Amino acid sequence: MASRSQASRIILGISSFVIHVLLNILFYVIVVMLITKYSGVAYDFAYQVFGEVSYVEAGEHVKDVTITIQKGESTMSVARKLVMNRVIENEYSFYLRAKLFQSNIKTGKYKVNASMTYGEILDVISNYDNNLDKDSDNLDKDSEKDADGQKKTSSNTNKKNTN
Repeated sequence: MASRSQASRIILGISSFVIHVLLNILFYVIVVMLITKYSGVAYDFAYQVFGEVSYVEAGEHVKDVTITIQKGESTMSVARKLVMNRVIENEYSFYLRAKLFQSNIKTGKYKVNASMTYGEILDVISNYDNNLDKDSDNLDKDSEKDADGQKKTSSNTNKKNTN
């Protein structure tokens, strides 16, 4: 009986050691697989932030999209509009790029398309010269004339310095 219980203990010890080793191997295989998968995701995200990535290839035919940016609108809101219009792929990488490169997004209407890189899109919406409404803003300012047909001006700008 004693030899049988000792043999059982040896078999139990060996089997628990084998199970322990197999579980350790399984754990490390899972960890390596997760690291591999998420390092790829991290690489793709970093490439979108710092690389020259566009939603579609440059050779494909794409339509221009007009994006309207309102006063007080957040950068994340602009990024969501671009995702909804299929101009960019990831709103978070666009937002991070805009913040890291300190892009000053201007209000107005801008024409962008999916073949543009994130940097090109930020260049367009950060430069008021690209605003599609600037011409109509200038027309509105020119149309502010008084009854005599003279352009209205501020009384402060008409005062001359007499010193």
